[in-house]
Amino acid sequence: MPLLRAALFLYAVLAPAGLSAETELELGLLGGRNEGEQIFSTGSKTPDLLGFAGGSRLTYPRNFNYGGFFANLRFAPLEANLRFSTTGWYVGTGTARNEDFTLNQRSTIRDYRQPQLRRRSGPHGDESV
Repeated sequence: MPLLRAALFLYAVLAPAGLSAETELELGLLGGRNEGEQIFSTGSKTPDLLGFAGGSRLTYPRNFNYGGFFANLRFAPLEANLRFSTTGWYVGTGTARNEDFTLNQRSTIRDYRQPQLRRRSGPHGDESV
């Protein structure tokens, strides 16, 4: 209710000033249905430094109705939008799935530095090989 009061107050302040063609106030109701799945994944398909490749995936349906209101206020160069929507009650996640996966790939940490040169003794002193 406080948002509705704020919108009505804004309209009451701007209405006596006369809304010109460059200033618009739009109020309305929202309603709709959300259908789909929420998927939350962690992990990676490529091995990390320890050689583990895998992760976890949580999937749960998100099907619910929602409703609310909106207010748009447009001045010549600016626009302000207010949108509020809610289900009005708690919406459970339904039947969630938890999937853990591993790719059983092993990797090793390799040292890619240049090998050190060996020294040997020759007829002219120490020589690098």
